[in-house]
Amino acid sequence: MALILLLWGTPTILKAARRLSTTLLFMVYLTTALYIPKTS
Repeated sequence: MALILLLWGTPTILKAARRLSTTLLFMVYLTTALYIPKTS
């Protein structure tokens, strides 16, 4: 039962983690792009 749930849940978790990391990277890029022109 637990093994089936784990096997079924893993792709969903990986997909969510990938989406989260992409969002995080985008936010970092956005803040960097907005912050750099002000300092230079």
